[in-house]
Amino acid sequence: TLATGDHGIIRAKGHIMGLDGQPWLIQTVGLRWQADPVSNAPQIGVVCIGLRGQLETAAIEKLENPPRT
Repeated sequence: TLATGDHGIIRAKGHIMGLDGQPWLIQTVGLRWQADPVSNAPQIGVVCIGLRGQLETAAIEKLENPPRT
């Protein structure tokens, strides 16, 4: 996950779409995270902040479209 994965993320914030189609506002700082349902999201997307050279962008992109089993 964004908060507990080893992806080099210090902070992340944005809107995601839940599996049921409900938009959510998500925020992470370190290991803390918060997710709140919202009535509508202005734009679906998440901004991730990390230290230069330590942000694992390929691993973060895989979180967006995980393999389905």
